[in-house]
Amino acid sequence: MKIEGTRANLKFMSKSTSRGPQIQPFEPFNILGLEPGASELAIKKAYRRLSIQYHPDKNSNPEAHRYFVEYISKAYQALTDPISRDNFLKYGHPDGRQGLQIGIALPEVLLKFDGESSGFLLLCMVGTCVLLPLIVAIIYLSRSSKYTRNFVMYQTQSTYHSLLKPSLVQCEVIDVFIKAAEFMETTVRKGNDELLLKLFMTVKSELNLELTNVKSQQAKFWRRHPSLIKTELLIHAHLTRAAAELYSVLHKDYRRMLEVAPRLLEELMKIAVKPRSPHGHGWLKPAVGVLQLAQCITQAVPLSARKASGGIAPFCNFLT
Repeated sequence: MKIEGTRANLKFMSKSTSRGPQIQPFEPFNILGLEPGASELAIKKAYRRLSIQYHPDKNSNPEAHRYFVEYISKAYQALTDPISRDNFLKYGHPDGRQGLQIGIALPEVLLKFDGESSGFLLLCMVGTCVLLPLIVAIIYLSRSSKYTRNFVMYQTQSTYHSLLKPSLVQCEVIDVFIKAAEFMETTVRKGNDELLLKLFMTVKSELNLELTNVKSQQAKFWRRHPSLIKTELLIHAHLTRAAAELYSVLHKDYRRMLEVAPRLLEELMKIAVKPRSPHGHGWLKPAVGVLQLAQCITQAVPLSARKASGGIAPFCNFLT
């Protein structure tokens, strides 16, 4: 049965929808279809008229019954009963202070619990509340367990500690430097071999191959890990200022090498100057070698130029 009434009456009917009951302010004059300040006689007439329409004895519709009890009767009490009127003036409702209700607005599509929308809502909730925090936590934990506070990999730190010796000179420092785990992650892609061979021929004079056994030394150079080969060639290409001649496929690895080099050199220096003697002294030779290597990389100066000017220790082989 359709409930009929004035426009004002229908406005205050609480209809259950997918969003739940609609919360409306309690306005007794509007509920009774009256203008504010109506006389007591007009209030009684409006109440009798609405009682005939909505009273349970006259209308069997459950919605009509609820509307009569929750709105019409309370509106009449708020305007005629002294206690109810006092509550309405103080708290805005004839029953006194009402509990605070807070709602959150959500897109309507998320509240349509049909087959498709409910699956979409479930996917959003799982992705936002479960998967996203889990991914962030995994990334954070993996990085925190992999890197030191100086953003150097723990594996690199361990390698440097094991390879750095008190007798190490500059030409040997570069061999330790390139064995960082960060460089070992450098990918040698298919098709890089020919490019690296051309780069080798460009920087060949900087590799300090022994003139008495060049072929043997070259074979030893190419037997090393591909990432080490690529890293050392990129470093010498930088030192000889041949980086501009690098093919575009090598530029990404070249930039990566320059980005991590300062952190790795700093880590090498910390290990070299770490107090190891009773007097608190570190290792002088490797510290000087790291400093000179850092200067060469910063200024893009070949190691051979430093050697010719007397800035490098006697001749030695990089490939040992």
